[in-house]
Amino acid sequence: MSTQPWWVPGPHDAESVVDDEFDFVTEVIGDDLVVGGVVYSRIDWKYEDGEAVRRSPEERQAMLDALAAELGEEDAHRPAASEIEHGGCDASPPC
Repeated sequence: MSTQPWWVPGPHDAESVVDDEFDFVTEVIGDDLVVGGVVYSRIDWKYEDGEAVRRSPEERQAMLDALAAELGEEDAHRPAASEIEHGGCDASPPC
């Protein structure tokens, strides 16, 4: 019987958890800034003269507004969850 805890993968399990398609930078960091190995939110920070600089409140609000508009546009093209689940609108009109 092994003395290793059940939640620690054994050497034979290591190969099964490797995902060759996973790219940390694009899937985790995405559009955020990386400066000197530190990740900064693109909403709060910008890249200027080789370093991360905090955005002004006006710039931050503009970024938030643009992101909200982008997400709203994406959502407009998706069917509502009720339409997917029930095959139609189950709310009172307009749907």
